[in-house]
Amino acid sequence: KYMLGCHDSSGDKHNGGMDGGIHRYSVQLFGGRKNWHARAQCRLLHAMNIAAPCVPMLWMGAEVHHDGWWNVDHHHRYNWDFARDDIGKEMMALVKDLNELRLKHSAMTKDTGRPMFVHEDGQGILAFKRATADSAILAVVNCSDSQYERNSYGVHTGTQCGTNWKEVFNSQWKCYGGWDDASNGGERSTGGDGKIYITVPKWSVM
Repeated sequence: KYMLGCHDSSGDKHNGGMDGGIHRYSVQLFGGRKNWHARAQCRLLHAMNIAAPCVPMLWMGAEVHHDGWWNVDHHHRYNWDFARDDIGKEMMALVKDLNELRLKHSAMTKDTGRPMFVHEDGQGILAFKRATADSAILAVVNCSDSQYERNSYGVHTGTQCGTNWKEVFNSQWKCYGGWDDASNGGERSTGGDGKIYITVPKWSVM
């Protein structure tokens, strides 16, 4: 699956005008690589790509927030300068960490770890759980500009009271282009209401 597009959606053989100019890298469609929200939404999509079932794919250029469109001509082939600036390095760090995380947790790779949706608030935040006999992940996704700080948001976990959870990834960590206070440090335990209470940054996957 390609949540950040592929050569068919990013490639353009007609000087940018193919099909009305819709063939662009995802970050370009969202506002361009210099747009913070565009980058955050791309981080979100790739994190969802890794957390969801099936084999995750990543079209070349998405790992550095490549903008514009792709073609084999000199001006639109892969721009290696994007891999050398801070914007590109942040996204490459996220891709690397997600790949390593996926290999560590069997719930993210085995077919038995199919998602069970355990939370949806109708305002852009949802959560799903994937579990095997020896591994479990809870992915919390916020597809909105809404933000909940200081552990103020309750997420249903689909687990019994006392089950412990620890944040191992957050697409809004500062090292990826987010900020310091986006993180949920330490463990959270499922309470009697079936929820954990966490900080939920805007446009994030945790």
